[in-house]
Amino acid sequence: MATLTKFTVYKWSGLNDVAEGTEGHGRVKTFIESINWDALCQYASKLRNGESCTIDPDIDMGGVHMIRIITFSDGTRWIARLRTRFFNNDDDNERDVALVSFMEQQEIDCIHLVRERTNVPVPAVYGYNVHPDNAVGASFMLMECLPGNTAMNIDPDIPPRHRVSFFADMARFQTAISSIQFPKIGSIIRLQDGTYDIGPIPKLGGPFNTATECLTALADNVKFGCPIEGMRAICGDSSDEIAAHIRDFTVRLKSLAASIPTRNHGAFPLCHIDFGHHNVIVDDDYNALGAIDWEHACTLPWEVVDFPMTLSITLAPMAAPTLYDKKVVPKDATVRETIIDRK
Repeated sequence: MATLTKFTVYKWSGLNDVAEGTEGHGRVKTFIESINWDALCQYASKLRNGESCTIDPDIDMGGVHMIRIITFSDGTRWIARLRTRFFNNDDDNERDVALVSFMEQQEIDCIHLVRERTNVPVPAVYGYNVHPDNAVGASFMLMECLPGNTAMNIDPDIPPRHRVSFFADMARFQTAISSIQFPKIGSIIRLQDGTYDIGPIPKLGGPFNTATECLTALADNVKFGCPIEGMRAICGDSSDEIAAHIRDFTVRLKSLAASIPTRNHGAFPLCHIDFGHHNVIVDDDYNALGAIDWEHACTLPWEVVDFPMTLSITLAPMAAPTLYDKKVVPKDATVRETIIDRK
């Protein structure tokens, strides 16, 4: 992996990505006001033998998390990542609280595992509390602060001059991550003796002994994110054909799952799930410094191991017919470039 060459400034958007006056903007402000930032500083200070620290004013938002920087008196910086909400936006929902606590703990366990067994750079975890009912006011994690930004924060698209080296770094990361394998499919759990086991995947079940079991459970639980009405607005006359493909998906997936020809019984690779340039920290020259956001990482069947989300495309059977020509070649030049990058 390339070494650090240049870093100038954190390119955090803060509240700029949340329109002022909207419900989302109000929620973020309310969350900031609800947190006991002094308690968070006190917790961090204790981890460094009482060294004083402050919270930098800048913030960044990432999915369901708020990111801030803690700066100690000696100049050392840590990242503070706080969870801003639960699945149903209801802090009193015990089921969601328990589920989120489980997910955050398994993320921490997974980070330990990846740091122990690979050379993939992952920020170290210095302290955490996965239960929201604490002095700070939210579940949180204190982590190593890397001198860089996510590649997406620098530019939504990887500049052409950096694509080859950046994608090579991503390929090395993904290869190393998938080298961690277990006999079952599920989330990572770190036991008290420091060894690791496999637990259930939130909202899916398990652990699963075979790829068939996992893919069948996926077929039974999968939900298409876009309502048919919304799809009609996007795809027009092609929406009925695409809807038919979607309806057939679970049936066909179950049929395929029943006849996995190889590796049905593992071993199964660890997958990041949300691996893309939005979760890779880089310096100003796009040298990859670390992979972040392991909340949904788990072992999965080899059949679902895919390219990073940065290189994802909608394949012809699931796309509007107008997007591909008769030879099933994408009409969009950007999609054609992505296919070249995948190679």
